[in-house]
Amino acid sequence: MKKLLFLLVLLFTGTAYAQQATTDSLALFRAQIDSLDQQTIRLLARRMDVVRRVGAYKLRQNLEVVQPARFEAMVRRNAAYAAPLGLSGAFIAELMHAIHTESIAIQQRLAEAKN
Repeated sequence: MKKLLFLLVLLFTGTAYAQQATTDSLALFRAQIDSLDQQTIRLLARRMDVVRRVGAYKLRQNLEVVQPARFEAMVRRNAAYAAPLGLSGAFIAELMHAIHTESIAIQQRLAEAKN
């Protein structure tokens, strides 16, 4: 539909207006991306709140901060979930590693604050 609109604008008004329509469409796409980025950041903040609670629990139970088997299972599970959505396993693994690194740092700061 947008392609048809673009072609109609180009046909009836000339190239300058068609370029403006494309720029406006790009601005709409970018606004959607910005909104999704903000939603992603809010979700990550909520996730890190849960990580803090997990860290406090681990401290009370004298559990290790890093549990490699749990992490590897999480990466595999999330890569499998993401594949039908068109996201590559490598991308998901990299994303999970970045999230896990921050999760470990949060839990280590909790442990250091207790000592």
